[in-house]
Amino acid sequence: RSLYSLGYEVLIVSSGAISSGMKKLNLNNKPDSMVEKRALSAIGQCYLMGAWIKAFDPILVAQALLTWKELADDESKLKARETILKIIEKGIIPVINENDAIADDEIKFSDNDQLALMLAKLVHANQLILLTDVDGLYSKDPKHNKDARLISQIKKIDNKIKSMAGESGSDNGLGGMLSKIIVAEEAMKHGIQTNILNGKKIGLIISLVRYGTNKGTEFKKD
Repeated sequence: RSLYSLGYEVLIVSSGAISSGMKKLNLNNKPDSMVEKRALSAIGQCYLMGAWIKAFDPILVAQALLTWKELADDESKLKARETILKIIEKGIIPVINENDAIADDEIKFSDNDQLALMLAKLVHANQLILLTDVDGLYSKDPKHNKDARLISQIKKIDNKIKSMAGESGSDNGLGGMLSKIIVAEEAMKHGIQTNILNGKKIGLIISLVRYGTNKGTEFKKD
C-alpha cells in the first residue's frame, strides 16, 4: 500500500484460497482428494479476496486466476499480459492466484514462487520480492543453529548456496527456501533483482524499495 501511494506499480501473487476454505468450514486437516481441494479453493477464494480488498481499501484491487496451462500457451500468455498491464495502467493493484478450482497436478505450479517468477518475466518487472517466514537465506538452519548467519547479498548462485537453502528452508509449505533460490537464479538471468524478506515483519518492503535498506537476502548481478 505504501509503495502504491509513492507511485510504484505493484503486482501481488497470493496464496491461501484452500486454507481460507478450510477455515470457513472448520477443517483442521487438508484433504487428500483433489476434487475436495478444488472445492475448498472455490469456497476460500472469495474470502481471500475479501481480505485483500479490506487491506487495500480505498485502493482498488483486481483478481486474476491462472494456471500453468494459460502461461504455457502463447496466445493466452499474451492476453494475460495485456490484461494485467491494463489493470495496472488504471491504477488498480492486480492480485494473482493459481486457479486451484480447476487445476490438477499436471497443470499446477509447483509453488507460488514459480508463479511469481513467470509473472515477473511476463510484465518485465524490475524487482521480485519473495516473502517467507524467516529473514532470508542463512548459512545454516537458524532455528536449530545459534551460529547461523544471514547472507545479505548473493551475486552468483552455485551448489554451495543451494546446499545452504536445503538446510535453512522455511516451514511455509511448498514455497520453501530452495524453491526461492531456484527462482532467484532464473530471475537473475532475466535481469530481475530478487529479494527474500520476512513477510511477518512490517516495513521491510518499503524500506528496501524506497530506501535500499536490505534486511533480508538480495540476489543481484554485478
